[in-house]
Amino acid sequence: MGSVVTSVSQEDALWENVPQDSLVRKYRDIINTHIKENRISHTTENKITSWLMALGIIVAFVVLVKVFGLLFEYFIKRLNNRCVNEGKGLRLRSYEIMSARQMWVNIIRALRWLHFAILVILFGVAINLIFSLFPSTEYIAFTALNWIKKSH
Repeated sequence: MGSVVTSVSQEDALWENVPQDSLVRKYRDIINTHIKENRISHTTENKITSWLMALGIIVAFVVLVKVFGLLFEYFIKRLNNRCVNEGKGLRLRSYEIMSARQMWVNIIRALRWLHFAILVILFGVAINLIFSLFPSTEYIAFTALNWIKKSH
């Protein structure tokens, strides 16, 4: 305590068009407010809460990955049964453009890419949520969100 954090000169006050002591009080109040917020955000209770929330996000991510994995397996099995039972390819009059096997392979490939894209999105959301929980990594979450906003 008692350390000089910043100084306010007469020129600073002139630039702000206020008396020097008023500018000092304004800066002191801003600094004190930020110090109080920082102390509150770094309490042991808040740290434990943040870690528990991060653990919850990780568990939710793992559960969603498993659910989407099972869902895609279910769709692949259903499509496999339908393709094997019906066995019709893509035809244009008498010319077969794509056999049932080729259609099956392409559909599976598209579903796997969709599954991968969903996993990447889930991972990005989970990481972003975890980063936003902790004060020291909060800026990373906001930077990532700004990148996403700028890309659209």
